[in-house]
Amino acid sequence: MKRIIWILSLCLAISACATSNNLTVQTEAAHTENFLIFQPEWETDRDFPCMSTASFRSRKFPLKYTIVKLDLNAEDTEIIIDCNKSSVKKFASENNCLLALNATPFGKQPAEIVIRNKEKLYPPEPKYSALAFFKETKGWSARIALSQEDEILEKADIAAGGFFTILAEGKCVKQYIHTDDARIAAGTAENGRILYILAVDGGIFSGSRGLSFLECALIFKQLGCDYAIEFDGGNSTELCIHGKRITKIPFLRKQLVHIGFRPEQM
Repeated sequence: MKRIIWILSLCLAISACATSNNLTVQTEAAHTENFLIFQPEWETDRDFPCMSTASFRSRKFPLKYTIVKLDLNAEDTEIIIDCNKSSVKKFASENNCLLALNATPFGKQPAEIVIRNKEKLYPPEPKYSALAFFKETKGWSARIALSQEDEILEKADIAAGGFFTILAEGKCVKQYIHTDDARIAAGTAENGRILYILAVDGGIFSGSRGLSFLECALIFKQLGCDYAIEFDGGNSTELCIHGKRITKIPFLRKQLVHIGFRPEQM
């Protein structure tokens, strides 16, 4: 019965739409399932104090996901990006990253924009969004560009393309992908000085049904984000913390684009 109620409420959220600033956004609906009212119990990392993590697991749905909160105000944080085909775990190990994730969809090469040290390594795909990082006087800031041709990317120090923006101006953006699957996504809050990473387990044998784009957006909204973006999910989903693979994804694929965070190297 609860499952039926959840499905009906989700359908209401999808069907109720409004337009704001040229974006079609979904109006809020009443969601009472545990994964949407989940209050994170943050655990601060001893070796990387700007990073905190929280996990959710329910065998009732079933569902498992991890949220990472990163304070970009920290002055001793380095952000790196690469385009070498490997697992996130290998990338993290080779670059001493305490946090690492996969990003841009790919074929034989990255299919979307990649920027490293202000240099554009791969061209933009206008229909998709991107996550960009900017070096500030103190630490970093993050911005989500609705299109990879957005002017803000011209000033980015680091950027990686993703799929679609799922949250804009604090509102859920209308989506056309409603399937539940493994997901990797990022959200920004507090004028881009706080970055959230959401990694959702999914797929056969994972013990988790995964989430839809809308459900991910609702979690970011609950966290207080203003913008959020989906990266390459499914069998590409991989999040590593301290070199340990946190996500449980059967038949994991190697990825071409990885983003990593680490304390400043001396």
